[in-house]
Amino acid sequence: MAANNEKVTRMVFLEELNQIGLRAKMDGEPGDWISRAEAAVVLAGALPPMNMGIAGGLPAPFADLNTMTLVQQQAVSTLYALGIMLGDGQLFHGELKLTRAELGTITQRTQARIGATPGTEVSGYEVITDLSTLPQEVQETALSLQGKVGAVTQRSGEDMYLILTAGERYTGGYAIEVTNVAETAGRTEVTVSLTAPGPDEIPLQAITYPQTVVRFARAVKPIAVVNSEALAL
Repeated sequence: MAANNEKVTRMVFLEELNQIGLRAKMDGEPGDWISRAEAAVVLAGALPPMNMGIAGGLPAPFADLNTMTLVQQQAVSTLYALGIMLGDGQLFHGELKLTRAELGTITQRTQARIGATPGTEVSGYEVITDLSTLPQEVQETALSLQGKVGAVTQRSGEDMYLILTAGERYTGGYAIEVTNVAETAGRTEVTVSLTAPGPDEIPLQAITYPQTVVRFARAVKPIAVVNSEALAL
């Protein structure tokens, strides 16, 4: 029987993900130990869209987050929001090798999240790309979010607005699309995608800040973007 503190190889990690229905890819020697940061990247890339809560897209609150690559930071933040990899409360320790005990906890939490009941599709919303038509206070919030990645909700009058923002881009041609809105027992879940200029397109050669807003014209449950990492692609 493997000891709980035994290190895990890349091959073992992939096999464990396969057993819970996830198909993942990774580089490097299969027999080498896998670090916590690398495991986070592989797992986050293999997950289907999931509900990360209203804080989805925000960086995880680890003091060592900025010691990782951008891809690792995004993966760690995703898994933290999902409650799958939580660190020790202050540090994530991405450089440490993953242990057998940690792998067991990760797979158990991942299975629990994958098994969540899907929501019912919602129709009572409007996707707004012309931000000049928004209420003034919503426009001001959207302007303050330019260059950032994530999702923020704001109420104006009787409506609730979800502001989606995809950071700073060096050309035009980027657009945020809302691909699904579904209501579960406790939340309204929004799925998004980010389209980029095609290889044959000649986009605007200027700095742009892709943003889209979703207006909910009735009382809604707390809103969560289930795959807000797509806004950073």
